[in-house]
Amino acid sequence: MAKNKFKLEYLFRPSSKNILWNYVSTPAGYEKWLADEVQADGDEFTFIWGDDEIKKATLLSCRPLSHIRFRWADDKSGKTFFEIRLKESELTGEQVLEITDFATDEDKDDLVELWDSEVETLRRISGV
Repeated sequence: MAKNKFKLEYLFRPSSKNILWNYVSTPAGYEKWLADEVQADGDEFTFIWGDDEIKKATLLSCRPLSHIRFRWADDKSGKTFFEIRLKESELTGEQVLEITDFATDEDKDDLVELWDSEVETLRRISGV
């Protein structure tokens, strides 16, 4: 079943770029809001949830204070990824956390709900 790209945007306080970047670009940061444990070995990351869910991802690109992009190891198509991008809203000066991901039509709502929940955790623990 084909996966389609979608984007989500979340607003954060204007002064939050450096704080957010630390949470979205390091294993220690991901462990605070996205996964229970994250290990990195060069460009290879392992995300662990609970005792039985382990997903490996390859870092595809990273531009400090701008974006980070991963491809899950189980992606056989080689065309999907998930990306976290930081931008500034020209209208309000707020930081925009933009997430790009891929999902099948039947899984999209669940994945959006998951990202909403994880970003709410990020918002709470970062204080921004």
